[in-house]
Amino acid sequence: PTNSYCIISELEIYGDDELDDNNLNSKEIKEEEYYYQPTNIPLVVIRTEDSVEPYDKENHAARYHFAQCPNAEFAKKHNLLHVLPLMCNCDFFGIEQLHGTLIRCGTCGNSDICDYCVVGDKNPLADRYEIKTDDSGFLVSVEKER
Repeated sequence: PTNSYCIISELEIYGDDELDDNNLNSKEIKEEEYYYQPTNIPLVVIRTEDSVEPYDKENHAARYHFAQCPNAEFAKKHNLLHVLPLMCNCDFFGIEQLHGTLIRCGTCGNSDICDYCVVGDKNPLADRYEIKTDDSGFLVSVEKER
């Protein structure tokens, strides 16, 4: 569009502390040893092992997890963890509106990672779990007893 512009943020480099201007572009540095992040903008990285897509063909499920969450980091920094379940729990309802089921055992607010397994609402895997509320108010998926 005409008369439009965008502000480009600075880049920060995260990863190996040994990186500096002299070896940053070296071919010896593996790509997974560092990444760039625009400052003040949350970054979502879905990293897969061995370039495998995060889709489980056997169970027809999309699986991925986050080890970092800007919402959880902000809540922890500002003593607002009691508010975080309101944000995280919405994922269950949003995916349900898309005729899907979220199977999640933890978030960055109550666990080391926020794990996602998304299946269709008619998928047999969805029937194996029920949603419960943990002691901190987070909705979590718990496997039903058989």
